Amino acid sequence: MTQQINASILDAAVGLLRPYCENLTPEMLQNALRNSSPASPETRRPEKPYSRKEAAALLQVSLNTVNRYMNTGLLRKISIGPRHVLIDPASLHRLLAGPAHD
Repeated sequence: MTQQINASILDAAVGLLRPYCENLTPEMLQNALRNSSPASPETRRPEKPYSRKEAAALLQVSLNTVNRYMNTGLLRKISIGPRHVLIDPASLHRLLAGPAHD
């Protein structure tokens, strides 16, 4: 379902965004909004933590390497019990993305 955006609202939004994007026009903003898709409920849910085995498979490393990454802080562990840990998804994605480039 496509809704038409009121022209005054569109102009106000462009005015607010113009300091960040000098060449923005109402048409550009409307096209960008039209072409974007709203996030589905599944994508808004927090991602579940990974098991050591899942993390090892995603990283293509051994369980010992996953343990080493947790001990050195490359992966953040979530302690569930005395002998059960899970891997924080954000830290796993950072490691998968590789080193940040400036």
